Amino acid sequence: MISAMDLADMGHQVEMFELRPFVGGKMDLHVYFGCYYNLFEIMKRTGGFDKNLRVKEHGENWVPSTSVPSSVEDKFHNAVRLRTSPIVRDLVDFDGAIDMVREFDDITFTEWFTQLGGKRGSFDRMWDAIAYALGFLDCDYIGARAMLTICMLFAIRKEASVLRMLDGSPQTGLHNPIIKYLEDCDAKIKLSAPGRELVHDIDRKTDLPTRVRGIKIGPGEVYHEFDTVICALDVPGIKKVHV
Repeated sequence: MISAMDLADMGHQVEMFELRPFVGGKMDLHVYFGCYYNLFEIMKRTGGFDKNLRVKEHGENWVPSTSVPSSVEDKFHNAVRLRTSPIVRDLVDFDGAIDMVREFDDITFTEWFTQLGGKRGSFDRMWDAIAYALGFLDCDYIGARAMLTICMLFAIRKEASVLRMLDGSPQTGLHNPIIKYLEDCDAKIKLSAPGRELVHDIDRKTDLPTRVRGIKIGPGEVYHEFDTVICALDVPGIKKVHV
């Protein structure tokens, strides 16, 4: 949806094909941390930032000792992992820390944390709770990059932990304004229209796919030709698209 907005703003003719009978993707949250900078910029473009968001009263509290890992082993591994993480570098070199985090884009937070022998106790008593608050996923599924980026922002920016809540549902407060924005730009949105196959050129020398020419849509696999095709899919979804 955001790519469609950007392309429409640049004057391109945009068509969106959505698998489900409604638009909105997986952005079903109604509470957002202050470090969701990109999302807030989108809401400003659609006119919903000041209109549809409420700011929760903000304060900072020390974490009670009962909520952190209790065993000596868990405390040791937490200390070692945090000391060797980008979070420490973040305090003096944010850009350098962000470069480190990008290297963890393809592993989960559990995989990153256990590289130095971290134990499950730390997840059960602390890290899983943080992961659930961020994305309704536990540490076995949430990406290391997402978790570390949030922790880094919390460490250096006070506004990062400020909570804003939608005044209404995600559909009315977030999705509908984006849909209206796209429709005002003459973008076409087609629902219940799953992509079945990406149509592309083949390199004669390597026999590998090169430039994508279009996409086949729906049960009938109707071919649509485009200059550019952008797929917004999760990993299981992208595996269902034939290339």
